[in-house]
Amino acid sequence: MDEIKALLKEIEKLVDTDENKRRQSLWMSGEPAIRGEIQWHGIPAGYATKGDSMPITVEEMNAIWAGILGFGFDRYYREPEYYLKYLLMMKIEKFRQLNDDTPIDRNIPIWLGIPYEAGMLGQKYFITEKEEPTFGKEPVITESFGFNTEFDFEETDYLKTAKRFYQTIKNIVGSEFNVIFPFWIRGPQGMALYLRGYEKFLTDLYLDPEFAHRVLRYATDAAKAYTAWRAEYLSDPIRKGDLFNDDIPIMSPEMYETFIFPYERELCDYFGGIYYWHSCGDTTPHITQILRLPVLDLFDIGPGVKNKKQAIQQIGQDKPTEIRFAADRCVQRADENEMQKFVEETVESCRECQVEKYVIRVSGLSVLLGAKKDLEKLRTWIKVARRVLDG
Repeated sequence: MDEIKALLKEIEKLVDTDENKRRQSLWMSGEPAIRGEIQWHGIPAGYATKGDSMPITVEEMNAIWAGILGFGFDRYYREPEYYLKYLLMMKIEKFRQLNDDTPIDRNIPIWLGIPYEAGMLGQKYFITEKEEPTFGKEPVITESFGFNTEFDFEETDYLKTAKRFYQTIKNIVGSEFNVIFPFWIRGPQGMALYLRGYEKFLTDLYLDPEFAHRVLRYATDAAKAYTAWRAEYLSDPIRKGDLFNDDIPIMSPEMYETFIFPYERELCDYFGGIYYWHSCGDTTPHITQILRLPVLDLFDIGPGVKNKKQAIQQIGQDKPTEIRFAADRCVQRADENEMQKFVEETVESCRECQVEKYVIRVSGLSVLLGAKKDLEKLRTWIKVARRVLDG
């Protein structure tokens, strides 16, 4: 416990440093930029069209720090004190070792892995020492599934774990730190694929569209029910939500329009807006449809987007966007000249289209060259990106 208290004090010191104040000044205040999956997704305070500098952010996976700091995922996702200790250590090391524009703050988000939402609906999941939580392979939703929407999340192991983490960590850190209970962030399509199985759900879309809609209705109702439960549990109003949609690109824009968008629109209305719409895949054919969501604060041009200029042209001037680059191809396997070319082409497209607010981001850096070498490559990318943006 003394070690955790020392880490909390160190974060307090770093929050008040001039460097952190510089980083904080680049972002809008208001909606917390630490979202449901613990990464920073902020909206720039300045305007590129007025000559303001646009922020640079990087995302390195927990696997990078697991070897360096010496922790195992089996304990990290099961023991709240262990989770807190290493989350604080990662926050400190990220701030010290990576001089991007991500601030350090007093937020302590609880993130229990990608299977969180599906796990509360009965999907099996596995936690091992060396890997992040993973899904079981057997589908939850079969042809005889009852679609009971009287959701009893509190009886699930995942929510019991979330409550235990939340209560334990709040008792340790006190009122000076903001402990964030897990949000529901997975979009309806992702939930349908996880619960029904990829092959079966994609087949349903063509052979049994009525059943596919029942699956999507169930997933959407579950998201709303959890959000309502969370608001009551925390005595906190329902806030703008996120939609994480990594699998959107596997379907045509026509299928997205018919099967997915209506449920995303429903969630947008329920949440009072979408703060961050996210997909790692190439969503270029779907952008104009996605932007029909009535309230969307930050749009993600993911690392899978092959032609970033084409995507940027569809965004328009006044929609803040996070433009992400794949870590392996654009950073770890790239030299400085290649990195510079990637960033220059994107920044030039933003300037041509007069995009007012955008973030340049590296996404999903995991161990490839060795954790220390991977971090060094990430530092090089930050240096190159800053040179381009400030040039």
